[in-house]
Amino acid sequence: MESVHPVREIDFSAWKRARHYALFAGREFPFIGFTAELDITRWDAERRQSGRKFFPAFLHTVMLAMNAIENFRYRINGGKVFLCEGTDPAFTVFEPGDELFYFATAAMTPDPAAFDRNVEEAKEKALETRCLDGGRLDVAYISCLPWFGFSDVTQPMGLRQADSVPRAVWGRCANRGDSLFVPFSITGHHGLFDGLHAARLFAAVQEPSRTP
Repeated sequence: MESVHPVREIDFSAWKRARHYALFAGREFPFIGFTAELDITRWDAERRQSGRKFFPAFLHTVMLAMNAIENFRYRINGGKVFLCEGTDPAFTVFEPGDELFYFATAAMTPDPAAFDRNVEEAKEKALETRCLDGGRLDVAYISCLPWFGFSDVTQPMGLRQADSVPRAVWGRCANRGDSLFVPFSITGHHGLFDGLHAARLFAAVQEPSRTP
């Protein structure tokens, strides 16, 4: 298992999700996805006050929330389940010149300024190398669709092997009165998380102070 962060193998005999995991692990399509419109009015006001750019600030909020919820740090490898101590964002970077996207991976840190620098450095490296390589399991796949809003998203998932890396994507923000909303979707392996965990993620992104 290729990983930067420490990982721990889950003991199925003591894991409360073992039966639920087994229920979905053998299915051809074991994935589940949820899309919701999040009210980020308060978050954005605080973001503007801090002077941070929207993308790295929101990416940071999403990753802090995902790392705080254990279920989004489970990964499957070789028929075993592992818990990652931490995960980094593997996010898409759009190149206007060729209208293609590339993959960047930034080191996660709780420090906002350091994280923003990591994101910029990762973006520059991805565009320079035209990176389309992956492989690490201790990441979350993140995409931003700034051109439109959406009410649903279908994510590409691997069916020939256990695909356990969660995918998060958000779209174009919309103002309604004094409020700001963003469409946000999370997709992943149903053996590892349920609707309850998606709800906790949505709540933590809307109100970072409530991060579990």
